[in-house]
Amino acid sequence: MADDREWNREWFANRAEQDDFMRGLKMAAVENPELHGSVALINDLMTGQTLGTTGQRFGLANDGLSVLANESFRTELDITESQYREMQSLQNEWSARLQKDLRAGDRSDMPAILRKVAAAQHQTESALQAVLLPHQVKRLEQAVWEQQLRRKSLATLLSEAPLKETLQITDRQAKELIEFESELNEELAREIARLQHAARLKLLAKLNSAQQTQAQELLGPALKSASEQSAVLKPSTPKPKLQPPAIK
Repeated sequence: MADDREWNREWFANRAEQDDFMRGLKMAAVENPELHGSVALINDLMTGQTLGTTGQRFGLANDGLSVLANESFRTELDITESQYREMQSLQNEWSARLQKDLRAGDRSDMPAILRKVAAAQHQTESALQAVLLPHQVKRLEQAVWEQQLRRKSLATLLSEAPLKETLQITDRQAKELIEFESELNEELAREIARLQHAARLKLLAKLNSAQQTQAQELLGPALKSASEQSAVLKPSTPKPKLQPPAIK
């Protein structure tokens, strides 16, 4: 993630040391994907970027800080100049304090570093939310969930903390949601394949008869007749009509 042309001389003796540090953080985050955002924030701190920049660039924006780094979203929230200045002041204060702690701390315990960053991050987000109006806070929370849905399925998100506890979803319901989503995905894949084939036939119809025949000979099974393709797309055994799991 760090800039290929430079390293942070305040933190590291050379570029190799910096690369080893970042590699260790990424490996530590593998066991806990929720800490990926913390890796991105540390990269922002080292490279002097606005907090949340790396998360936005690499699709890791699953927290308020990273979402607020998006200028278009701040415009959507109608953030005032005074709000933005106060938010920047809070971020700069947090950034300076965290940089000092990271430079002076033990870099051998990568998971501990990430947990520390995550904890400080939550504290800062709470302070940032205090700057926002109630409707802005609500929209920010929704945006964070939207970002997480880009990396996780809805069933997974509903089956994990904190939504599982908030919605009081039981273990049985969570299992049903995951299984039902798998069935829906299979159904969706079949429907997508059917629509793709129908689109191919419509495109092929733009050719004259001779061109269509030649195209079918050249491309083979990809341009089977609609009836043939339909038979291929059908499940081998009929399935009962899907019923969504009850959410109590």
